[in-house]
Amino acid sequence: DLASVDKNGAFLSYVITYTRVAGGANATASSAVTNITLSSLQAGGIYFFYVAYSGTGGVGPAAMKSAVLAQDVPGPPVINATTRGISISVSFMFNSTGRFVVSKYCATFRLIATSGVSSPEMTRELCNNSVPWVTLTTTNVGGFIQADSKYQITGIIINTNSVASRGSNNVTVHTDATKPATPRRPTASSVGRHGFVISVRNLSISDINGKLVRYTIRIQSVHGERLIHLNENSSFTYNVTRGIQPGVWYNVSVSATNERAGQSPYSVPLLVRTRQAAPSISPPIVETRASSNTSVRVTWGNLSQRELNGDLANYTIRYRPTVSGSPVRTVVVSPGTMTLELSGLDFYTQYSVSVRAYSEAGAGPYG
Repeated sequence: DLASVDKNGAFLSYVITYTRVAGGANATASSAVTNITLSSLQAGGIYFFYVAYSGTGGVGPAAMKSAVLAQDVPGPPVINATTRGISISVSFMFNSTGRFVVSKYCATFRLIATSGVSSPEMTRELCNNSVPWVTLTTTNVGGFIQADSKYQITGIIINTNSVASRGSNNVTVHTDATKPATPRRPTASSVGRHGFVISVRNLSISDINGKLVRYTIRIQSVHGERLIHLNENSSFTYNVTRGIQPGVWYNVSVSATNERAGQSPYSVPLLVRTRQAAPSISPPIVETRASSNTSVRVTWGNLSQRELNGDLANYTIRYRPTVSGSPVRTVVVSPGTMTLELSGLDFYTQYSVSVRAYSEAGAGPYG
């Protein structure tokens, strides 16, 4: 109460004005005595209280006092969890009607079974400061969450006085099985004329999405397509030799397969070429026809890529009279030439004619 000298008139009432720090309009009350009970305040809120003397001479200056209101310990929430692909969403519901202000909603996830590689981290807690749900995804927990895995979840709520509730009911969920991610940046390099090496690095736990059972190497060329299945579950290096030909360009790609969801897309094809070799056979002579008494037209056929073993450089035509001891003559022509006129030959003479092809690696046999 005020001293008589400070009242400046007959007493009417005490005027109380109060407001919450975190927002809200001012409220007022009055009292004829020096104490009052104010209701409908928010538990855990911080309030400023202003008290002024009101008399017949007017309202005097106000005195200020701040206070933090007590709040109840939150009761344990009830949680519900759902999965979608490789993500888990947890929603919170209140299980009590206590007076408190929520600061955080927190969920603890415990990995209890996985078909994939065991995570070095078996538990993870995530909190949300604003809304009553928490979502666990590959974005916010890295490799902790996996496909085709079982998690046990417990939730708590924390009030603004940093007091936590007891744990909620336990909820167990199983994430969906999904296909592995495409293997990243495999490498392929030639090791000779009849082979090349393919190397694949480990997929991360979150990329495997379960238990990895095999890799598949796809090899494509002008000769067709071939698949190689390898029962590997980690990084590997594989030497491909069977069916590989010299001087051939190959498209090589890799996919991964897990136990429950199946095969990933193939990686971007790698282009690799084996070393060239000399042609394995001679070009077939299609026709030799006398075009005059002293000339012969020779026509030959193409070699296949499998027979050529590389890039065609040129053809060499060899010819001589069939009489023993006769000199041998040769003519070199460009890769695009398939017919040659041999002129200046001896009258009415039988000749032996043969053709061979050259690749960038050397000469093939004469036919």
